[in-house]
Order: sequence, then structure tokens, then C-alpha cells
Amino acid sequence: MKTPGGKTTDMGSKGIGESAVTPSKVGKGQRKSAQPFVSVTAEKGGIIPGGRDTTASTVVTGQETTATAGVIAQEGPSIITGHKTTAGVTAQEGPSIVTGQETTAGVTAQEGPSIVTGQETTAGVTAQEGPSIVTGQETTATAGVIAQEGPSIVTGQETTATATAGVTAQESPGIVTGHKTTAGVTAQEGPSIVTGQETTTGVTSQEGLSIVTGQETTAGVTAQEGPSIVTG
Repeated sequence: MKTPGGKTTDMGSKGIGESAVTPSKVGKGQRKSAQPFVSVTAEKGGIIPGGRDTTASTVVTGQETTATAGVIAQEGPSIITGHKTTAGVTAQEGPSIVTGQETTAGVTAQEGPSIVTGQETTAGVTAQEGPSIVTGQETTATAGVIAQEGPSIVTGQETTATATAGVTAQESPGIVTGHKTTAGVTAQEGPSIVTGQETTTGVTSQEGLSIVTGQETTAGVTAQEGPSIVTG
């Protein structure tokens, strides 16, 4: 059918530079029927437009799950991510990342330089960090805690185990360290550090240079801060 202007309005046909319209005829001043909503599903590695939902890497998000398989989170630089699960968390982050993991099964954290990370678990924690890293491990395991750190690292281990293995602490010269606990705390700090711990169960605090921190808890707190930070 032709309109007064010679335009085609028949379904499926179109003029030069014109789109075919809907089955209903459209006259001047009338509105074409709305297009159907298109549902977008993010594939693995994809990102939903306008969203941050993906199952692959480079995600800025927080994950919480009770899944038995746990959560695997991979983030890029300048990301703040927190993971809480009853199964286990594996977190891999780039530089300049603040991450905290809490689990009742176990946490494996691998971080690059200039990273603040804290792990708390009732099973055991293995932490491997590069230089200039603040890390704290707390465990009730009878095997104790094994911490391996590079230079310029502040690390603290707290355990309720009086096992033969116990805790092995290695410090560089020029270190100020203080220990206060009802079970046993090994704290290692760098120079110019002010640290205070108060708790009815146990607190492990690790701080960088020029940091004032205070922690109070009835269950157990692991606090890690970067330079020039005031936290309470």
C-alpha cells in the first residue's frame, strides 16, 4: 500500500533508506509498536551492559557463599574485595589491593607487592607474600603456623596450640615487637609503629610504618593496615 507521500507501508517491504514497519499500518503522527525487550545473558568472561556481573576475571565485587566448592575470585589492580564463605576462598589479586578473607575451612591467599591481607581460619592458613606486605595468620590448628615473608614485612601469628611445632618467627634486625596473649602471640613490627591489642580471645595486629591502630573484640580480630592509617 502506498501512502500519500509514496512511502511503502506494506509489511516486509521498504523504500530506499527506510525500514519496514510493523504489520499495523502507521500514519502520520502515529507511533510504531515498541520493540520487544531483549534479555542479555553474560557468558563466561562477558559483562552485562550496564552491569558488573561476570564469571571470569576483572570483576569488582564481593562474594559471599556457602557453597562447598568455595569461591574463586580474580581481580585486577585497585580493587577492594571481600570474601566470606563457610567452605573456602581462593583470592588472587594484583597490586594495590585490600582483601580480607574469613572462612571456617581454609584460605589460600596469593598477593603481589603493597598488599594488605588478613586471613582467619579454624583449620589453617598458608600465606605467601612479596615485599612490603602486611599479613596475619590466626589458627587453632595443632600444627601451628608457618609464615614465610620477604624483606620489609610485618607478620603476626597467633595460635592456641602449644604443639611441638608451635610458631616459627623470623625477624630482621631493628624490629620492635610486643606480645600479649592468654594463649600465645608472636608479633613482629617494623620501626615507628604503635600497636595495641586488647581482646578476650586473641587479636593479631600487623601494621606498617607510622600507623596507630586499636582493636577490641570478644572473638578474634585480624587487622592489617597500610602506611599512614588511623583505625579503631
